[in-house]
Amino acid sequence: MKHRVLFWVIAVTLLGTGACANTVPSPFVTARQNQPIVLNVENNNWSDAVIHLVYLGSRRRLTQVGSMTTTEIVIPRARVPAGRRMQILVTFVGSSQRFLTGDLYVDPGDEVYLRLERDLNISSWSVY
Repeated sequence: MKHRVLFWVIAVTLLGTGACANTVPSPFVTARQNQPIVLNVENNNWSDAVIHLVYLGSRRRLTQVGSMTTTEIVIPRARVPAGRRMQILVTFVGSSQRFLTGDLYVDPGDEVYLRLERDLNISSWSVY
């Protein structure tokens, strides 16, 4: 009986001290958390495109991408917290056409590639 009580006292003590251990995050994880999200837009459409970030039900204009050009947009980490859902909305100058990506779950340091085609039905996006 004494051995059982002693065993449980030691087990509870060890479990309790393990839960309070202070862990130091990896420098690689810390460095990545401070990186922005990079959005690369390739506009193969005939019209200039206005790029909007849609997050928590509101949209914020990021930039305008000229027709037949490629642009890199840096989105500060503070605009989209890690692992949160966002979308990219594209409107075209002088047109009623719109393109909306599906849900994107991005983390700091991720790159989003958005390729806009003349026929918006074959446009694509990906996250790396």
